[in-house]
Amino acid sequence: MKYRWQNWALTIVGLYVLVSPWVIPYFSPESSISASAQWNHFIVGIAVVLVAFAVLASMQAWEEYIEGILGLWLLVSPWLFGFSHVGPFAWNAVISGLLIIALAAGAVLYVRYHGEYEV
Repeated sequence: MKYRWQNWALTIVGLYVLVSPWVIPYFSPESSISASAQWNHFIVGIAVVLVAFAVLASMQAWEEYIEGILGLWLLVSPWLFGFSHVGPFAWNAVISGLLIIALAAGAVLYVRYHGEYEV
């Protein structure tokens, strides 16, 4: 069975998104976000990790599109949940969302052009 490095990287990014509501205030004590925004990070982080593991287990291309959608959701979440003015959290969501989108797109492109999964 062959695996792609993008899914392992997505797992790491997902774990970071999962714990980031507790990590960022440690380094930037003046920043805080609402409980709904914290839950958003928690749920998106868990979803990214679960989908990345699902891709590793079943290797379906549509799962990469789900990861891309999760990344897009995280990217726009500072404006949806009203924490775009909280610099560290807003930048965290935007950068993490862009990373998830880029890794998912890389995985989709790899499958499209190579037709198989990389070892």
